[in-house]
Amino acid sequence: MTSIRSTHSRSLGGGRSSRAFSLVELQVSLVIFLLLLGLLFGLTQQTTQVFRTTSGQMEAFRSARAAFETITRNLSLATLNNYYDYVDATGRTRAEVIQGGDATLASSFSPATYGRVSDMHFVCGRQGGGTTLYTRQITHSVFFQAPLGFSQAGALSTLENMVNACGYYVEYSADTSQPGFVASAPVYRYRLMEFMQPAEQLSVFSSGGTSWFTDALSGATPPVHQVAPNIIALLFLPRSSSADSAASSDPILTAIPDFIYDSRASLNSAVHHQLPPLVEVVMVAIDEASATRFATANATPPTVIQNALTASGRFQTASRLEADLRDLERDLTDQRITFRTFRTIVPMRNSKWSRQ
Repeated sequence: MTSIRSTHSRSLGGGRSSRAFSLVELQVSLVIFLLLLGLLFGLTQQTTQVFRTTSGQMEAFRSARAAFETITRNLSLATLNNYYDYVDATGRTRAEVIQGGDATLASSFSPATYGRVSDMHFVCGRQGGGTTLYTRQITHSVFFQAPLGFSQAGALSTLENMVNACGYYVEYSADTSQPGFVASAPVYRYRLMEFMQPAEQLSVFSSGGTSWFTDALSGATPPVHQVAPNIIALLFLPRSSSADSAASSDPILTAIPDFIYDSRASLNSAVHHQLPPLVEVVMVAIDEASATRFATANATPPTVIQNALTASGRFQTASRLEADLRDLERDLTDQRITFRTFRTIVPMRNSKWSRQ
């Protein structure tokens, strides 16, 4: 019995006893755990923020891209339906003389030769310099006719090829489409606007100059709606064909060095009653976060963005288009404004360009 007890006691004494974590070890482990938890939380927040920002930009620029495609698609359908008729020594037809209000000349109209004639109108122009087509436009605008088939008369809704007066420009304004029962302060933004005159209201055949769209735009209920918000610049540059553009002088750019193309003006010039073969379209959009940051409480555009659009006479001379775009993008980047530039060359399907 004695030997058994001593053996048992030796075996118990010689075994290794269990050892718990010390307080210092627990504290170190807790600190490491908290650091890892904080790092994981920070990464989660950053990922969420990046996802939200990217999603917002994608959504904003998705609507801008859809608007850009609408512009280029409708612009490519522009038509003048031009033909040849007798013109006098000044290059005007009898109808143009009558529209000019000179009854004496109309009664004694003397045809001299054949010339291009059209009852329709294609015009694009810049802001400023006394040549602004529409007082509210920012950068450029374009107005034309195209067979878009839009009508507010039910009896005409099935006629798909009816001609409409159409136009695009950018303005800084509140959202007029907001329902009246929504009680909130007006939200001012740069907005891409579409002028779409129903076929039954088309007045281009009975008016000279630009009154066919300026009168409609200044009316009580102008046929205008927003296509996309946060579009700060819209530019149009009519051009000749690629072969002509590669030459030392483009006949269109020579005739319109200041972005102003008017098919009704410039008698006896290269652009008289002609559609340009190509129109280069440039559009600059910003995201909603940048628009909110610089938004104003009234119809006065934000100074920072306006300065970027107009500094040093930007977008007034066709030969400076590339340099002006680079300067605009640099200024927007310096102000940490997120933007995207859309650019393409639109072939005009109905153009019958002639150098004569």
